[in-house]
Amino acid sequence: MITKFKIFENLSPDYGYRSGDLKHKAENMYRMDSGRGTGHFGTGFYFFGSEEDAKGYDKRDVVKVDFSKYNLLKIKNRETGLDLHYALKQFNNNVINLRIAHEVIEKFSKYQIIKKIENFEKENDISFSYHEIQDLLDYKDLFSEAFDTFDPISKEEFIKKSEVDKQLASITYDFFKEQYKIEYDELYKQEKNRMIILLRNALWKNNVNVNDEQLKEIWKIYLEVCDDKTDRYKHTNIIHEWKNLDTASTRIIKSLGFEGIDVRGIYGLDNSEFGSVIYDIK
Repeated sequence: MITKFKIFENLSPDYGYRSGDLKHKAENMYRMDSGRGTGHFGTGFYFFGSEEDAKGYDKRDVVKVDFSKYNLLKIKNRETGLDLHYALKQFNNNVINLRIAHEVIEKFSKYQIIKKIENFEKENDISFSYHEIQDLLDYKDLFSEAFDTFDPISKEEFIKKSEVDKQLASITYDFFKEQYKIEYDELYKQEKNRMIILLRNALWKNNVNVNDEQLKEIWKIYLEVCDDKTDRYKHTNIIHEWKNLDTASTRIIKSLGFEGIDVRGIYGLDNSEFGSVIYDIK
């Protein structure tokens, strides 16, 4: 059954076909927080280019929308569409501050800290217990607590929990904090560059050129999404509010002036796995 809406009538129709209503958006931020492989073209209403495909998708009524009413990012071909989907996926699945913090803790070299401790011993004519140094630096969970993104323990708590010489614990905390910032900033810079280059190249392949100011705005939007997610992780009682939030990819494409993404007629993309999307129905 085809449900017709006068609002979509047009003398020169350019239709997309949707199995389902035009009230409930798919792929909101709540659904896309699980490392999903698809849905990264954005939060909105997904369409097939073929009425037959829409009818065959499930038993819901099919609605049609005139795509000529929307400014859509038109994908060139399957390869360029997959490139853009992958680039947008990096922004949806990656909360950069959490990821980088975890990597720094996992990869930090205790030998750099040991060297700083040894220099401190020489400069101050003092000697700490070798076993206490090793035990402290092997206590990785303690460092994770001290530099937790959400609720880090204080230096005083770190010293108390370490159960080693207080001066040793104090200088180790300071040395690690210093090293943590260096490594965090470097990894952050690398990851930011990787994500931005991926997106810029993917957009360019689909005939969308973005300048440096637009890229700065995109990164600002992305960090706002990271803040939204961090709030959710801190306050699990607001999870339901995510169901009304657009994903990072949606906000990014909107910021470029587009109202959705059009993949109709492209083999491998015009299907239920990817599909064309309109973010907001007029």
